[in-house]
Amino acid sequence: MRLEWRSFLSLQSLLFLLTFLISIKLTVSLQFVDVSDNLNLRSVSGNFSVVAVADQNGDKRNDLFLVKGSQGNLVVMTWDNKEKAFKTFHTLMTKLTGIISVSVFDFDGDGLLDSLVRSADYPPVVYWGNAHGPSGPNNVTIPVPSDYKAETLVIDGNGDHLPDVLVLLDQDLQLWSSQGKSRSFNISQVLKGPLVNVIGSYYVDINSDCLADILIVRRDEGEPPSIDIWLRDPVYMNLTWSQSVSLPLPPSQSLYGKPAFADMNGDGQVDMIILSCSSVSCSHPLLHIMYQEFNEKTDVVQCRPYTWNGWKLKWAQSVTHFNISWPLDPNFIKYYLLTVGDIDLDRFPDIIIPTFNTTALNSSVSQIARVFTNKPCEINCGDGATAIRRLEHDSSLFSNVYGVNAAILIDLFEDGIPDVLIIREKESGGDEIVAMRQVLSSDHMFLKTLVLSGYCFSHCSSGREPLGSLLPGAVVSYETLDRNGHKIKATGSVSQSSSYLNCPTLPYVLLGLGTTPNFIETLSIGLANNVTSSSWYMNWPLLVPNSQLILIPSPTYKPSKWTLQLYLTPSGLVYSVSGVLLSICVGLLIIILLLHTREKYQDSKERKQSKQKFYFNAM
Repeated sequence: MRLEWRSFLSLQSLLFLLTFLISIKLTVSLQFVDVSDNLNLRSVSGNFSVVAVADQNGDKRNDLFLVKGSQGNLVVMTWDNKEKAFKTFHTLMTKLTGIISVSVFDFDGDGLLDSLVRSADYPPVVYWGNAHGPSGPNNVTIPVPSDYKAETLVIDGNGDHLPDVLVLLDQDLQLWSSQGKSRSFNISQVLKGPLVNVIGSYYVDINSDCLADILIVRRDEGEPPSIDIWLRDPVYMNLTWSQSVSLPLPPSQSLYGKPAFADMNGDGQVDMIILSCSSVSCSHPLLHIMYQEFNEKTDVVQCRPYTWNGWKLKWAQSVTHFNISWPLDPNFIKYYLLTVGDIDLDRFPDIIIPTFNTTALNSSVSQIARVFTNKPCEINCGDGATAIRRLEHDSSLFSNVYGVNAAILIDLFEDGIPDVLIIREKESGGDEIVAMRQVLSSDHMFLKTLVLSGYCFSHCSSGREPLGSLLPGAVVSYETLDRNGHKIKATGSVSQSSSYLNCPTLPYVLLGLGTTPNFIETLSIGLANNVTSSSWYMNWPLLVPNSQLILIPSPTYKPSKWTLQLYLTPSGLVYSVSGVLLSICVGLLIIILLLHTREKYQDSKERKQSKQKFYFNAM
């Protein structure tokens, strides 16, 4: 059988070309597709706000909690897996006016979701849940004092893995601890501190020890904002006041918004993002990013031992100011949280801000959502490590969606890719939800983590897995290598802030890994524990990227026994490479068949020639 070298050379060229095409780095660009009609979200009408995202029915899919109308109707829209769309599942008439926020957790540990409703005119009320949703007759009012500020924060205050309610008063913080099956709340701790002029409260790990701390941001008249910090003690798990930090912000700004916290520069420590305006019209808004000073002693992956507890928190004195160029609605600054999250999964958080369209300022639908992506800074970067990143406006996104009130980052399809829900005001009146599904043009990796309370995972009275019973304040950190072999790390917290109208906190931590296909070297998850020891976190080595992880911290006092469930989501690169390899195999098969057919023809021809040659020689 004869094979020609030209055939092999052609095959080699084909293989080289295909390998080259696979290795080309695709240009990263964000692309979104409107899928509102497919998801039945345009059926939601009237005036409403999205207040919470949680898994109501335990099917591992996100459900939406809405407040509709002036009478405080709480509507639960669940994902219908058969129809692949949302549908109205349950409606609760709270009869509470002026609802500010709704926090959805399992407060009594029965595996069913309950709802903490906070309004401006009433004490906070917890509606106990059943199989259908929060129940009206079954509720308890937390008897807060008269100086209640209508500000609450859901935390695990005593480390028993049941959500508790932190209530802000004039001079102190009261921790109302859930009593579990008795469905009541008792004061378990009072944290002293001046709490006047509060603009935001947060439950986030500020000192990188894998334990969430309490941050109260306030602003006195004529002064820049400051942060009061209560750190979680890793030995006894109690919260103790640490310090007040005056933020290096210009006092000339007349209006400051509610800050957000995220690791903006990829050093593993949370930074602060806050909007401000120099006038009541907010015609020239500024975005301030304050980077926490990097401390080499802080190991955000292995969790800092309590023997380092004497380290004092500091903030970098230089602040990155970013003029966003378009005027803002002052009400957005006052009442809403910034939307911060890693939209493009490049491991650096991005920001979405609703701003006015300056070409249509007189129009009632002039507000649009602008996306600012977090990019490396190469020229005119300012001084030091605090200016290594810049924000770049992507003008191609959401430019045709007008009347925007808020934008929510959410993983709609449970594929690890962030999508966007836009709450907009229609020209005809009322609100509607626009669901934008993201189509990534490059193959970015992610790590998605859900931390359950573990209080009754295998023996819940509801008889089902409590996939919606989340534990507030769980801290997730990872460390891995990028394509160049450099270590990268990041951190995030579950339920890090109070939830406001159209500003729900997500029930999971979704961290981008960039384009690195490497294993995650170390994953650490820490949470408050009521055992007085150093057992508050657990490490897992060598995890596969593009994974959705569910942590069940049970039993609470033995982190080594905690269960981590891993669900792998194949990346687009897997499908692409599989397709190319399949094409190569098909191509090789065709080439082999052609060569085989040609060889058979050549052999047949040679045999005929040999017979004829023998015959004539014989004559």
